[in-house]
Amino acid sequence: MTVGAAILPLTDFFARGGHRTGAGAGPVEEAAPAWRATLRDRAAQ
Repeated sequence: MTVGAAILPLTDFFARGGHRTGAGAGPVEEAAPAWRATLRDRAAQ
């Protein structure tokens, strides 16, 4: 396996916000917008 081939799954993982596909998607997706809004507010200060 090359380094590039090893990085591709990690790129996909982090593109989804560091969450596995289908693993507890319900509560995490509901909490994610509030978490992102808080992060945006803190970054703006």
